[in-house]
Amino acid sequence: MKVLFVCRVLCARALGSLIRLEQNGFEVTVAYSKSNQHIFNASNVEYFDGTQPDLIRVVNEVKPVIVHVHNTPDRPTMWIRQFFNGCICHDVHDFSADPGMLKICCRVADYVYCVNDDMAKSLSHSISNRPVQTYHTVPPRERGKAKKLSDIDGKTHVVFIGGFHHADNAERDCEILSKWFEDIGVKLHVHCHTFRETVKKYENEFFQLEDVINYFDIPERLSVYDAGMCLPFDGKKEHLVFNYTYMLPSKLFDYLQAGIPVICDQKYLTMSDYIARHGLGKTYETFDISVVDSAVKMKVTDYPYKTILDVEPYKRLIKTRRKKNDF
Repeated sequence: MKVLFVCRVLCARALGSLIRLEQNGFEVTVAYSKSNQHIFNASNVEYFDGTQPDLIRVVNEVKPVIVHVHNTPDRPTMWIRQFFNGCICHDVHDFSADPGMLKICCRVADYVYCVNDDMAKSLSHSISNRPVQTYHTVPPRERGKAKKLSDIDGKTHVVFIGGFHHADNAERDCEILSKWFEDIGVKLHVHCHTFRETVKKYENEFFQLEDVINYFDIPERLSVYDAGMCLPFDGKKEHLVFNYTYMLPSKLFDYLQAGIPVICDQKYLTMSDYIARHGLGKTYETFDISVVDSAVKMKVTDYPYKTILDVEPYKRLIKTRRKKNDF
């Protein structure tokens, strides 16, 4: 059964859902318009130039039963609905794009997916004629069980994985993290895939750039650390990371699948609430050594999540659209 993913870049959320679908017998092709490190983990890829005519070409070549669009941008869902009679899923990673276009695309899709339940409730009010479901992106491997670095050298080791957001943010975040961890004398290992030169600029004994980890190796590689660090916040409202404030980002589940507690600023409301409610790490108002000490004492044995697609809604959706359109 053929599925076409449409995305600007193949992010960790899209890659995780792709893998889950392939494990359940779906054949997934990724139509992307910008390359990144995750695209090399996809079996079938098609580059398109970000325009509707080129997307039409890809859809006609792949001949999918389902097209699954990952925002942002949202517009490809509207483009595809104009010529495609099959099933369309619109996957809302965040609310950062034009809200009007987002609502239109959710309404013309057959199914809508969200990052968390609060997003799903919000969208359900404005698109009451479409089913909305939450799923989280969890690395597809078993929980990590590697030997801790702290068991070897007796020191605490914290990790940051993922990307920094934009050049100005990366400069600010690296400066903050470098100073914070130098001040408390704890080493932060940075496995980032963006702005690596910026990280190097702020490297010191306690702020260290590491390699980029392959998606499949995340649980095992991260399990050597004692805790996972989320992006810092400098107290200025305009510097709050939107996805951290209202979403549950992929790196949260990267840390949890590795079995390590998470450290998060309380200003990131959705994520800090999830962490505190389920005892999955330490949230803070002011970062200091006591935050890290409290976090590393916590044990992450289990955590609540919803994985991609139950796959059953996908299958029910296919049957419904086939009945309607006889394709």
